[in-house]
Amino acid sequence: MTSRLAPIRYMYSETTDTTPMPNRSTDLGGLLKLTATVAEAGCELPPHYVELRDRFQAFSQLAASHAPTMLERLIEALRTGRGDPDLWFAAAMAGAGPGHIDRRAEVLSGVHTAMENHLRALYQPVALSHYRALSKRFNEAAQAFMRAADVIDPGTDAAQVVNAGDRALRAWRDAAAYAKQLDDLIPALTASAELVRPVTAPSGLGVSRDTFVLPLAADVDDIHSRVAWCAWLDWPEPKPVNTVLSIESMTAPPTDQPVGTRCGRWTRLWRIDADIRAHPNPAELVLHGQPQPVGVKETMLPGHRRPVLAKYDPEGELPTAAPPKRRLRDLFRRTAEATPTEPDILSTVLGDTEGEE
Repeated sequence: MTSRLAPIRYMYSETTDTTPMPNRSTDLGGLLKLTATVAEAGCELPPHYVELRDRFQAFSQLAASHAPTMLERLIEALRTGRGDPDLWFAAAMAGAGPGHIDRRAEVLSGVHTAMENHLRALYQPVALSHYRALSKRFNEAAQAFMRAADVIDPGTDAAQVVNAGDRALRAWRDAAAYAKQLDDLIPALTASAELVRPVTAPSGLGVSRDTFVLPLAADVDDIHSRVAWCAWLDWPEPKPVNTVLSIESMTAPPTDQPVGTRCGRWTRLWRIDADIRAHPNPAELVLHGQPQPVGVKETMLPGHRRPVLAKYDPEGELPTAAPPKRRLRDLFRRTAEATPTEPDILSTVLGDTEGEE
C-alpha cells in the first residue's frame, strides 16, 4: 500500500556525514596532484622539487611496466659493456630467490615513503608564498566583483539591463568576468591552502570539501548558517520553518530544484553581505559545518489547549528580511539626489506607509 504522505524534504540529509576528511596531501599521490594544480595556476615549483619529482615519476613508470628482468639487464651489460655488471648481478640474485614479489612490494613502499618526505620538505619553503600569491589574485577579483555588484545586482535579468545606463551595463558585464576568475581560482587556492595546513588537519567533512572551501573563500561567521549555505550552493534564501505540521504540508508535492542565478554563488554571497575573500591563514581555518536538518517538536500555540507538532530550525530562527547594508546605503544616497516629484525612498525603506505630499 502506497503512503499518502509525501516525504518531508529537508535542505540537508539527516544522515550528513561529519567524519573529518583527511588532507589530500597526506600521501604522495595527493601531494603531487596538489602541487601540480598550484603550478598550473602560475606558481613556480622549486627546481630541486621538479627534478626529484621527474626522476621518481620516471622510476614509477619503469616499475609499473613490463621492463626487462634483472637477468636480461645483466646479460646486456656484459654484452655491450654499458652499465655495472656487479649491480645487475646482485639485483638478478635478489629477484630470483623465493619471496621476491613480497620484497619488491616492500622496496617500492619504502621508496614511496622516502620520496614523499623529501618532496614535502623541498616544497614546504614555498608553500606559504604560493598561497599568498593566489590569495592576492583571488582578493583582487573578489573586490572587483563586489564593486561591480554595488552598481547593479549581477543576477539582474538581461531584459532589465538593456535600458540601463552605460555604467550599470558595464558593471553587469564585468561582474560575470570577475565571477569566472573566482571560479577558476578556487581549485588552485584550495590546493595551496591544503599544502599550507598541517597534514593532520582535515580539509572537509564526510565526502564533501565544501565545509573547507566555504570559509576559505568567504567570511560568513556572522551570517545564519542556513542562509550562508544556501548562498554557497546557489540556492534561494531559506524561509522560516517554524510552521505547524498539517496534512496539507505533509502531502504537498515536492518543490522543484532551485534554479541557479547569474554569477552563481558569488551573487548569492554578495546579496547576504558575506565578505568574499581568501582566508588570511588557512593553517588556522575552522571548518564550517552544514546546518542540522530541520526538526519537529511539540509546542504550545496561542488558542490551543494541547501541544501541536511544529517544525523548528535547530540553528536558530532565520533573521527577518532586510535590505543588505550595501543596498540600504545606496538607497540613502539616491534619496538625497531624488527630485521633489520622486517618492521618498528613505521613508519607504523605513516602513513609512504615508503617501506622498
